[in-house]
Amino acid sequence: MQLPSPRDGHCMLQLSTGELFLHGGAAGCCVVNETYISKDHTTWKKVKGSKNIWSYHACTEVIINSDQQVWVGKGEKTEIFHRVRGSWTWTDGPDLPPNCRSLSFAKFVSYNGKLFYACGTDKNIYQLKDDWKTHTNAWTKIGQMLEKRQWFPALLITEDVCKGGTKRHPYR
Repeated sequence: MQLPSPRDGHCMLQLSTGELFLHGGAAGCCVVNETYISKDHTTWKKVKGSKNIWSYHACTEVIINSDQQVWVGKGEKTEIFHRVRGSWTWTDGPDLPPNCRSLSFAKFVSYNGKLFYACGTDKNIYQLKDDWKTHTNAWTKIGQMLEKRQWFPALLITEDVCKGGTKRHPYR
């Protein structure tokens, strides 16, 4: 399946509904805010673009309280793509942790309705607070990587597995 236009630094996910999600990136000369959805995996439908332009940004899908959301973030900002009364829309999310204002070296990961943010520049791993809308700081530091990282994949593993121990359940 071809992308709507040549681009790099974009976010592309297969959503839990089976749809493909494509957002942002550098398309030709410019960084774009375009968002596309593919239901049939053969054609793209352009939907509402984000407020900000994004490239080489963190992104993931998370289901919070039965609400399907796609989070994107980079630097200080986040935006949330979700359905409101049947239509996809973008809303502003919380600021990212102040110690991790990375331009590209960060990743989002979701698990069991929880959102995690791994910062490659300060090595910290954060979790979005359940009641984040009521806090000025929406993130709790839950761990730290051994080394600073650039361009890394992010996945959830237990601390025991990371350190070569026995299996346990991932962070909750």
